[in-house]
Amino acid sequence: MKFWKALAATALLAFGAGVVWLGASAFWAARREKQALANWSRVGEDLPALAASFPRRETNAAALSLEKAAAPLGIDLEPRGGAAGVDAEPVGMDRESKTEWGRTRGPLTKWATNEAERPEEGVEPPPPAVAAYLAGHGPEIDALESALVSGPAPEWAEDTSLLFAAPAPNMAGHLQLHTLLLAHALVRAAAGDEAGAERAVLASWNLAGPERSRPDVVSRSIAWLATHLELGVLRKLPADAAAWRGRIAAFDPRDSVRRSWALEAWTTWQAARRRQEAGVDSGAARGFLRGLMARSGRRLEAAALLDGWRAMTEAAVKSPVSDGDGAALAAEFRRGMGRWAATMPAVPGLAGAWKRADRLVLETELTNKVFDVRAARAATGAWPASVPGIEASRGENVKWVYAVTPEGRASIATNRLLSWPDRAASILGWVSGPAATKASAPRKLPAPKRG
Repeated sequence: MKFWKALAATALLAFGAGVVWLGASAFWAARREKQALANWSRVGEDLPALAASFPRRETNAAALSLEKAAAPLGIDLEPRGGAAGVDAEPVGMDRESKTEWGRTRGPLTKWATNEAERPEEGVEPPPPAVAAYLAGHGPEIDALESALVSGPAPEWAEDTSLLFAAPAPNMAGHLQLHTLLLAHALVRAAAGDEAGAERAVLASWNLAGPERSRPDVVSRSIAWLATHLELGVLRKLPADAAAWRGRIAAFDPRDSVRRSWALEAWTTWQAARRRQEAGVDSGAARGFLRGLMARSGRRLEAAALLDGWRAMTEAAVKSPVSDGDGAALAAEFRRGMGRWAATMPAVPGLAGAWKRADRLVLETELTNKVFDVRAARAATGAWPASVPGIEASRGENVKWVYAVTPEGRASIATNRLLSWPDRAASILGWVSGPAATKASAPRKLPAPKRG
């Protein structure tokens, strides 16, 4: 009898200890999660407030009109539902070759990208098929440009409360439209229509504005790519420097990435919480005790994820503007997550976004320096022999080198090769055409509605 009483007492104590342990585990997990959220203040971010700053909105009339106007060109801007996609119909698919845009898209994208990234100020002629497409659809492209330059900004539906199921634009179509507008700008520049070329760049810039301000990472990524190409085309044009300086200054590439990471951290954390609240891995699925243990584990994993995003963001914000592959930032993410790091294998690719932002920082520097040199030329009709302060850069170990050749060409270039994600090492720079004998007067264009 004493044996059974002792056994019962032991079992009761073990059960009590288990309950206490489970309770302590749940308390510790909740505390860790709360602290991980509070630690975001170290990078100046309040995640709940950030998420709340994106009100729910519906697709506006300007966006619907843009979708309709792009359709005759073969560009599909209608959202497909769910998360945004970038390449829903890759170049080379059988159905693509059956449409005029499908046959033109590949060579147009390649030519426009190469020209935007080529440092020489002049524009090489496009392939015949590209020239024919642009000439044949001039009125339709002009209508798109007018809507984007003079009309209200197109805005597509967004709802951060839906997390990963939130509506998103058709970013594959957006990227195609950006490329088309910039190709149109390049063709106009080659034909001497500098005002028309600048107007097309502004149309692309205004389309990128709402994309840059959306909460989803994919929309912002397309906007960053579009901005890279826009700046490259802009450096080929005698643009209205004052207006463009203001537009460029209003966009902070690093801050855009920082906010996108914060929003991604919030969305992932909230998705995990909803998974817990829905009973996934709870007692109903695994047994009561195992369910409680799994719930605490999930909360600890969610806290570790918040810590990982915050650690990477904190390291990025403190880092100098520099080239590279983002591996060090990815390592900070894994360090912040600790033993949970294996659950995020895609972090190196996400960390590379910061280096793309750093490239945009240098590209905006280069563009503004081109404006400086052109302003100096406008005063005398010739390229200046030197430009005070032009060598300064935010880039780590980067200086800008300005020179004028005996033939009368000016150039600005980095003092060393730069290495960026997915790119071969190269010098970032600009090379002018021959010295001008008469400065072109700046042109005034309508101010952008957003971005």
